[in-house]
Amino acid sequence: MFKLAMRSLRHRWGGFVATFIAMFFCAGLLMAAGGLVQTSADHAVPAQRLAAAPIVVAGNSTFNLPGGSTPYTLAEQVRVNQSVIDTVSKTPGVEKAVPDVSFPAVVLSDGKPVTASGQLFRGHSSRVETDTTSLGHGWSSAELAPYKLTAGNQPTAAGQVVIDSESARVAGVQVGQSVDVLVHGATQSFTVSGIAEAGTVTQAAIFFSDADVAKYNTEPGTVNAIGVIPAAGQDVAALSDKLTAAVGAEAVVLTGDHRGYAEFPDTLKVTDVTITSVVFGIMAIMAGLFGASSTLALAYQQRGREMALLRAIGTTPRQLRRMIRGETIVVSLLASVVAIAPAYLASQWLYNEIVASGIAPEGIVFHLGPVPIVIATLIALLTGIASARIAGRRAAVTKPTAALQEAENQPVRLGWGRVILAWVFILVAALMAFVTLTSVTGPLTASPAAMISICLAIGLGLLGPAIAKLMTAVVAPLLRPFAGLAGYLGSLNARSRATRMAAVITPVMLLTAIATANLYLVTTEQDVSTAAYTDDLHADLVLQSGATGFTPDVLAKVRRLPGVDAASEFVASTGFVEKPTDPLGGKDLDGWPIQGVTADAASKIGVSSTVSGDLNNLTGNTVALTDTYAKRIGRTIGDTITLRLGDRALVDVKLVATFPTRPSFDKILLPANLLAAHTLPGLPIQILVRATPGTNVDQLRTALSSLSQTLPGSSITDRNALATAYAGHLKSQALVSYLIVAMIAGYTTISIVNNLALSITRRRKEFGLQRLTGSTRRQIMGMMAYEGALVAVIGVILGVIATPSTLIPFSLARTGNPIPTGPLWMFFAVIAYAAVVALLATLVPTWFRLRGRPLEAAVPE
Repeated sequence: MFKLAMRSLRHRWGGFVATFIAMFFCAGLLMAAGGLVQTSADHAVPAQRLAAAPIVVAGNSTFNLPGGSTPYTLAEQVRVNQSVIDTVSKTPGVEKAVPDVSFPAVVLSDGKPVTASGQLFRGHSSRVETDTTSLGHGWSSAELAPYKLTAGNQPTAAGQVVIDSESARVAGVQVGQSVDVLVHGATQSFTVSGIAEAGTVTQAAIFFSDADVAKYNTEPGTVNAIGVIPAAGQDVAALSDKLTAAVGAEAVVLTGDHRGYAEFPDTLKVTDVTITSVVFGIMAIMAGLFGASSTLALAYQQRGREMALLRAIGTTPRQLRRMIRGETIVVSLLASVVAIAPAYLASQWLYNEIVASGIAPEGIVFHLGPVPIVIATLIALLTGIASARIAGRRAAVTKPTAALQEAENQPVRLGWGRVILAWVFILVAALMAFVTLTSVTGPLTASPAAMISICLAIGLGLLGPAIAKLMTAVVAPLLRPFAGLAGYLGSLNARSRATRMAAVITPVMLLTAIATANLYLVTTEQDVSTAAYTDDLHADLVLQSGATGFTPDVLAKVRRLPGVDAASEFVASTGFVEKPTDPLGGKDLDGWPIQGVTADAASKIGVSSTVSGDLNNLTGNTVALTDTYAKRIGRTIGDTITLRLGDRALVDVKLVATFPTRPSFDKILLPANLLAAHTLPGLPIQILVRATPGTNVDQLRTALSSLSQTLPGSSITDRNALATAYAGHLKSQALVSYLIVAMIAGYTTISIVNNLALSITRRRKEFGLQRLTGSTRRQIMGMMAYEGALVAVIGVILGVIATPSTLIPFSLARTGNPIPTGPLWMFFAVIAYAAVVALLATLVPTWFRLRGRPLEAAVPE
């Protein structure tokens, strides 16, 4: 039967090509999604500055809330205590434990940093993060790169530094000369004792003496990481296990490509990329499998007569199933192998776009290995075999005479398994809608919401033949008056081909539902996030520091400028509420945005009104919460809560004020100096400035610019620029969503074209007979245009029915309004696109089929 399968494929190029295209894109889409999932799962961050140490011990940045089982990732780099260094150095098998202390430090040239610091907007809070491209270290850790001195000597006394060769070149300094360094918010002069070089390190580095490291270490008695050099002959894996047991939960032991976590703590923040990859993977699986199965089902349905004749000449059901299975395996494997290279390139390109948008941090290496390729191939293969088996089942088990009759007049019959599976998807869609409305807050609301319309569309698609027959009976009479005789013939064809119509209606429905729902998810999220950011932004100007932050005297200088009504230090981080436990979970899913502000300016800069308490009391160990959250956890003014800050520190704070906020945009306010002490710079990195009513903001900018000239690396941004930049950041993140939608929509478009082309190709004899009985090419084209319009209208209607299931719960959860936001033209554009694709995919193959002579076309293929 395998030889028969090969001969069958050789003589049926139309069906073979259609099946190959469906399986190629199905496998390719699954592989591309697999690349994102594997990259997120592997989370490979190769070490640079610590590359010479086979093992790195760093602070443990994950923890579990009391009573919880889900590990969370902290926002700041967690440091390790001196006791951990002692433990590591005393562990058997360790030759040397090299501590590394890192703190922001930048070489200055003519009062300007020699390395640029970019400003990135992240999340939905009013947070502006500084990308630190230059760090200070102790010279003792230089061997971990290893750095090599190309000139001079190591720093042995206070006031001496070794700088990397690139910084020395840009600054134009040599050994023995003085160089200005911006460190801990102030400019200090140092003598260049040496210049070092390391080829694989991308960050600029300044190496200080031990005395200066102790002076500038923002958390005395702690280090950022420990590089471990094993003793000769010591197995790295075995030593890693020993160290893990020795250090306990205070630290983590890193090996291989995970050592980079200690250098690039931002790479630990992969929640967004993990969610993006998983959602894309699920969407790809659902769309890919359903699209491929519909094509395969259609291909084998159209061969019903052939399989019935095989039964009539003595072929057993087992032989027929083996033939079908053999064909499917050959086509699926061939398509999957061909799809590997394009899928790799597409997945890598999509991941690069995710990184460029800011969703994923730089430093994580893209991986698409054999595991997701094999899994995608197996899934595509099993889908093909299952679809072919279901499609050919009736021909295999039905009596030959009955099979011949069914091949000509396909009855609409839905098996119990198909009906049950359809209701499973519909119930899953309902569950996702409930989760969207009740369980998840914040931007992650989009994750379950994105799956609602897909699950519902697949559920409706599984009921496709019955729905196609019902919708045809409803829609066809409405369209018939506009099509005349062509409409009458098209209606007869549609009613007699309900099963085949369902195979082409389903991709149209999927395209409409996926595109419309996801586009409006993005626009709604953009609009509500921008509005929340603008509402919270009461500053006219923002003074942005360099990498090292502002010392306390800078705020006093800003406040003395003419025209300043209020000025506040500003720090942003993320943390968790440990006590009391939130009965609803709340922001504990992804952490609470925490903002540090200056108490006496908080009411004018950060929060315009309070519900209870007084923001002027936000000093020392105090906190301000949203009124809804304070009520939910049962805390009033004067009560204490326990926070887990971004560097793992536990802080008990007293509630001094509550304030209103938009739903899903909650935040926590702390004193700026309290929060800054638990970030890498140890100082506030921004000062928000509000002008006195009636003051010309340009004049205030001029005065602030004069002050900025004395603060190396600082810059000034106004309110409009901040809002524009934030909107631009949201657009860059939205681009990734658009790309994912485009890939899924592109696949469904191919499915539409493929299925319609396959369906029309098999009607060559029908068209020939029609022309022999007097029908003209124009009349047949009119009939097919009606059928294409019927497919488009039914598919679009079903897609539009599925779309509100996503948008209404999401909009209610994010805005409190059931109507999503976004331009109306997108909705009509999606409908127009789906309709045009359906019509062109119908008319173009029909035109090609009508080119030959009627008598030749009427001869069976």
